[in-house]
Amino acid sequence: MLLIAPGDFSHDWWLMKVLPDSYINDLITRCHPWKVGLIDRDAIGWCVELLDAHVHDLCCSVCQKVAVGYDHLKSRTVRDIDFDGQQVRLKCRAPRVECSADGVQLAMQDLFRSHSRFTRAFEDSAVLQILDSDSKSALARRLSVSRNTLDRSLREARINLQTKPARN
Repeated sequence: MLLIAPGDFSHDWWLMKVLPDSYINDLITRCHPWKVGLIDRDAIGWCVELLDAHVHDLCCSVCQKVAVGYDHLKSRTVRDIDFDGQQVRLKCRAPRVECSADGVQLAMQDLFRSHSRFTRAFEDSAVLQILDSDSKSALARRLSVSRNTLDRSLREARINLQTKPARN
C-alpha cells in the first residue's frame, strides 16, 4: 500500500513517478473547496481522500445564493476519471449549508451531483466517449461499469446539461 501525505506536491520528485503534477493540480482545481489528503493505491486503482472543506462562502444547491455553513454529510466515495488505465476514486464528505430560503441543503457542488456515484468529469468524459464508441456495451466494459449504470449516468448528465443553472 502506498500512502502519500498531504502537502505541496509541486516539489515532490517521488510523486511524479506515481501521479503527475498536472493530474494533481487538475484534481485540486476540480475539488474546490476540498483539499487533497492521502492518496492510496490498491488493487483496483487509486483512492484519493479529500479533506473536509470549510463550510463558509458556499452556495445553496437549490437557489445558488451564498448561505451559512451547516455541517458535512457522512463520507462517500465517487468515481473520477481513470488515470493510466486505473480507476480513481475520491472519498469526501459533502458540506451542507443553511439557506434562509430553502433550509438545510447540500452545498452547490461542481465536483459531483447530489445522488451520483461519479464525478461530473467522469460523466462528461463518458458522454464524449459514447459519441465515438460503436456501442454502449463496449464503453461500459472499457469503463468497468454496468450498462445500466452507464445509461443512468448519461441520462443524468443529459438532464444536467439541459437544466444547468447559471452561477452568479
